[in-house]
Amino acid sequence: MENSKVKICSKCKTAYPPTREYFAPDKTARDGLKYQCRICHRKQQKTINDRHRNDPAYKERKREYDRQYRLKPERKNRRRELARNRGKQYRAKSGYREKRRKYNKLNPDLTKTAFSRRQARKRGLPINFSAADWKAALRHFNNRCAVCGRSSGTEVTLAADHWIPLSSPSCPGTVPTNIVPLCHGKNGCNNQKFNRDATEWLVEKAGYRTATQIIARIEEYFASLKA
Repeated sequence: MENSKVKICSKCKTAYPPTREYFAPDKTARDGLKYQCRICHRKQQKTINDRHRNDPAYKERKREYDRQYRLKPERKNRRRELARNRGKQYRAKSGYREKRRKYNKLNPDLTKTAFSRRQARKRGLPINFSAADWKAALRHFNNRCAVCGRSSGTEVTLAADHWIPLSSPSCPGTVPTNIVPLCHGKNGCNNQKFNRDATEWLVEKAGYRTATQIIARIEEYFASLKA
């Protein structure tokens, strides 16, 4: 084998063909391959991992790094957002809503069961949210969505959203201090939030800083109701 057709591992000094079968990719390298062969690279990584696994200081640094990383989920959830957008595009092209209507008609028992479970959760929690409370909520948020600020129009309406979802064990029920107006319709906040934790959803949607401001505004509204 000619020298031009081999690559020497910098660790074990063994000659291998310069392909990804023997060398892991490395964008910073001149030929796009790591200087160590895959066998040596795996041994090195195993040694590093074993050393870190038994190092309390490293574990503490790793926990702190993970905590800071979670505060900036726009980087962590980039793939999730791309996958969600692909799902939206698929549902828009494939007639998802029409298929869902047909499914509900063909499976009325399953649809009724899901509806009954939601109603059962409602019945097991306090319900004292009145029409006057709804008007007060709309008045407080200037007849706009409490999150994005959109008003009711041709594409969206304002829906009474359980800020802490009914499926959560900590949900206080359908009460004024748990209901906010959210836009419902095309790209609506109510559609996106669904039954997710409000803080987690908001941080993923708008980023940590903006989410903190929105949450503070909504908590201030809830506090004014308790005063």
